[in-house]
Order: sequence, then C-alpha cells, then structure tokens
Amino acid sequence: MALETVDVEMVVLSAIASDRYLLEKLLDEGFHPQLLHSGSARLIAETLAALREQSINAIDPIIVKAKLQERGLFSPQVQQYMEAMGRIRLPQLDQLLSYLDLLKDRQARQRLLKLGASLEGDRQMLKLAPRCQRQLQRPRLIPAPACDNSSGCLECEWEFHSAKLRPSVAG
Repeated sequence: MALETVDVEMVVLSAIASDRYLLEKLLDEGFHPQLLHSGSARLIAETLAALREQSINAIDPIIVKAKLQERGLFSPQVQQYMEAMGRIRLPQLDQLLSYLDLLKDRQARQRLLKLGASLEGDRQMLKLAPRCQRQLQRPRLIPAPACDNSSGCLECEWEFHSAKLRPSVAG
C-alpha cells in the first residue's frame, strides 16, 4: 500500500471524523468504508457511518473513540491511526471531494484489474477445456462390420456382434 494512499485515506477520515457536515456530504457523494485499504481506516469509517445512522448531532474523534471502545474495537493499531489522524491539517471541501474521487478511481482500477485477472484465468481454462474434454470423454464403441457368414463364423447366430465391438478414437 502506497504512502500516498494512506495519506489520502487518513486525510479523508480526519475530516469526516471532525465535521458532521463533511461526513454527510462525503457519504452523499458515494463515500463508503470499502474504499479504504487500511483495516483501521475501514473500522473508523464504519463507525462513522453507524454514528450517522444513529442521528448523533455532533461527531468528533472523542465520540468515535468512545463508540469503538463500547464495541470493543479500539485496538492499539486503531489508537495509533486515530492519533495520526489528529495531527493532520483538515482540507477544504473541494479538496476533500477530490480525494474522494481519487479513492473511487483507485477502487475502480482495482476492480478492473481483478476482473482482468479473472478473465485471463477463464481464457486459460477455455484453452484447456477441449483437451480436458477429450481426455474425459469415454471411448465410443462402433460395431464391427457385419459378417456375411461366408467364413463360417459362429457369431452369426447372434443378433449383434458384441464380441467384435472395438473402441474408436474420439476426435
């Protein structure tokens, strides 16, 4: 994970954890916790979204910390992340919206890369499929040529020449 990614995530979280208006604005613009890479960042974002749903009037880092502690999720890693968030200068709304666009673009690129890798794997499977099908296919049995009984074949008494069935190569 690139340092710039962490910085953008931290700046966005720092802003929305400090100002309810910014939280509302970013959530309305499509912010969601899955945009974030860091586990601590996602946990804080999920807590912020839950606070919004509870219609709490004021949102700040102290309230977020209390909610995380209440849920038993305030780990040392989350504490360090929140301390680092507290040292960040808050951006203006237009900057914050640009950062949100960066997070969305990153997620879209990751989805495309994942889809491309999946399609590449599917393409490889499709290349192998005919060969596998031939290997898995049971040999077909074709009847032997009919006997005209000119050679005194004892099998002519049978309705079918089951003993003379031979496998064919499936091709």
